Amino acid sequence: MPTSTPDKRDRLVDAAVQLVHRQGFHRTTLADVAEESRVPLGNVYYYFKTKDALGEALIDRYLGQYEALRSKWDAKPDPKTRLDAFIQMTADNRDVLARSGCW
Repeated sequence: MPTSTPDKRDRLVDAAVQLVHRQGFHRTTLADVAEESRVPLGNVYYYFKTKDALGEALIDRYLGQYEALRSKWDAKPDPKTRLDAFIQMTADNRDVLARSGCW
């Protein structure tokens, strides 16, 4: 039976995405990620032995997101339409981009 809440690993990566976006990778600690995700710190080490391992999971997450976006854009019929889609995405996210910059 599927659950409605993400598993702990996903919750940790989701929390890390938010924290790293707000304060940067170097200022984000595993304890910060544990607190933000509401996962006990000891459990964090079960999923990520080091902060670098968590960083690799972040890169994988971003890579997947960018690959999905690129696939959507590549499906557009011509370069102008692809560029329009990119510009629209940027305009749609302008508040977040102005506040915190790119992901």
